[in-house]
Amino acid sequence: MIYKIISIKDNPHIKEEAARWFSSKWSVDFEFYDMVRNDDNSMSRMYVYR
Repeated sequence: MIYKIISIKDNPHIKEEAARWFSSKWSVDFEFYDMVRNDDNSMSRMYVYR
């Protein structure tokens, strides 16, 4: 299977999905990632793969 690394900043439609995934994966409150996802400077350093 081939995955692509996707910048969350360049794909704002996946911000909430990514915040929920990071929250569940790393046991950090969703509210923290929800706050971060609205900060473009923080999201510019976050990536997911699909």
